[in-house]
Amino acid sequence: MKSYLNELPSYDTVDLELSVEDVQGVSFLLETPRYIHEAGKYHGANKRVYAYGNLDNLRVRITSDYISIQGSISKWYLGNNIQPLSLNGTKQAFERLSSVLHLPMEKAHVKRLDLAGCLIMQYLPSIYYNHLGRAGNTFPQYMDNGIYYNLPNEEQLLFYDKTIESKGHVPDEYKGQHLLRYERRFFKPNILVGQLLDEDYYTLLIREWIKGYDLITKIKEITLNLDAIKGTKDFARVGILTLASLFGGILKLEQEIENGRIMGKLTSKQKSDLFKFIAQANDVEYGLTKVSPLIAELNETMESIKELLC
Repeated sequence: MKSYLNELPSYDTVDLELSVEDVQGVSFLLETPRYIHEAGKYHGANKRVYAYGNLDNLRVRITSDYISIQGSISKWYLGNNIQPLSLNGTKQAFERLSSVLHLPMEKAHVKRLDLAGCLIMQYLPSIYYNHLGRAGNTFPQYMDNGIYYNLPNEEQLLFYDKTIESKGHVPDEYKGQHLLRYERRFFKPNILVGQLLDEDYYTLLIREWIKGYDLITKIKEITLNLDAIKGTKDFARVGILTLASLFGGILKLEQEIENGRIMGKLTSKQKSDLFKFIAQANDVEYGLTKVSPLIAELNETMESIKELLC
């Protein structure tokens, strides 16, 4: 069996910053622009000189005090960010970046980091979104090509169709596949590139990537099985599920409850109690719902990843 650490997820978009305090005896403005493409200079409002340019898909900005680099490290190294980039491959990518820029990029500060993987699914990614509910108290937000969650700790979870995002430009081995992209974005990782390349830290981030998926409530399919009714509590659960059906699903009912709290019609405790009751009704244990085969497929994929990390 292949090591999961040599497969996915991979580091994708990174925002890096290397300051003069990290590098002695180097003049960023005098030396670094010669190593990037389409380099230009401009004067900011404070009359400071800035240089800018590209290294393929990486955007580079240079001042006398620091150099910043933004973009997908996996796309820069592999030519795409669909194929998984192993940890060893990531080390080689940063070694190459250091060589190209003549700078010790292992000392750079990581200002943003995306960990992402393409899950090959049986169906189009779009049909999986409606089965992903709240992540804690955070509701999914819809975008043109998927959904995302703004977590309270300055992180995001995203699910989208990678084939659409890539405008069909995918490696040959992925053509014709349904690629569900799952990303966890860390906007304040507060680490150095050197730590990013440590295997223990990489494994920790993969576990956080998995935890992000586990945090999301999975919406079950409502069956309203009358044979499962054994008492008044079961009747109440049927009632809440019927109400959810009228609203267009459990998630939309929960959103209406949240709107009621925002408008002052419900207290936070009343909202919390209703959410707990909906969660109970959504539990397959009571026989009123069943796990969607779409979620079963996703769960199986994530469980296999967990097992490989053990």
